[in-house]
Amino acid sequence: MFIVDHGFSSAKYLYKTLFGKIRSSYRISHRAGDLLYKGNNYEIGDEALLRTGSLYIKTVEELIETYPMFVACCAKAAGISYDTDLVVGLPYDFWKEEQDKSFQEKENEINKLQDSLKSITLDNSDYRFDNVSVLPQGLGCIKTFLNQNTVTSGNLLMIDIGFNTVIFTLYSVERKKILYGKTFYKRGVYDMTVNILAPEIAKIFPGKTFTPAEINYIIETRKLQKGFENIDITRQIQAATTEYTKSLLKMIKDDLKEGFGAYNFSTVVFAGGGARLISEVTDTSGIDVKILANPEYANCYGFALATRQ
Repeated sequence: MFIVDHGFSSAKYLYKTLFGKIRSSYRISHRAGDLLYKGNNYEIGDEALLRTGSLYIKTVEELIETYPMFVACCAKAAGISYDTDLVVGLPYDFWKEEQDKSFQEKENEINKLQDSLKSITLDNSDYRFDNVSVLPQGLGCIKTFLNQNTVTSGNLLMIDIGFNTVIFTLYSVERKKILYGKTFYKRGVYDMTVNILAPEIAKIFPGKTFTPAEINYIIETRKLQKGFENIDITRQIQAATTEYTKSLLKMIKDDLKEGFGAYNFSTVVFAGGGARLISEVTDTSGIDVKILANPEYANCYGFALATRQ
């Protein structure tokens, strides 16, 4: 089984005990030796990010369109050389909307994605996946947490912080069912980079602009290169994270209050690459807050568990 969780920041993959990620940046190139996909030369990942003309994924439609290319790149990185089952994920509310369509509407996006992933060619290598499963992102994180915390009861709230999206999922442990879920677009790390951190970076680099994907890279390294000077921006990142976390939790609490006050929960779990930034969570009113280990791979591990049950 091969697991790929393609998102707005990176495509994460899991194959047996091997895991890794490829940044969700790409650009068309005509250089010899670049990856060849569907007759076009592409640069993928960090190499593309650092070059002029790089593209990053902004919508679910673009996510679906680029899924085959990134699955193929992940398969090549994982060294897959024979047919296997493939499991991928999509944002929860988009996945649910497509699932809820009438059975007569066979041309929903999930079916289209499955068809596009069954056979992929990259660099003259064929990758064939006879069985393709599409699961909701967020569910994987829940499965991972419950596998690590077997005595959990009641309801739990999973908050999956990605680059573009924040997916929060209210899950009943007893009923083994998602009670409510929602995806906020452009409210993930993207929101923090553009609206909180970018103005601080502009004070150091006046007149220079960075794309959200470039700022995300800067967050990971925590450094800015200015000539021969290496500037540590850990302090700015910590301040931005605190402000962002307070705003995010308020947004989720307000959404839950509107129509789901009857549901209660005592545990909040953070996952996704953005969870690594959460160092201080305030005003939780006695709620137990946990951050998953290796949070960016939580969906991958959980997808593997879900398909085995």
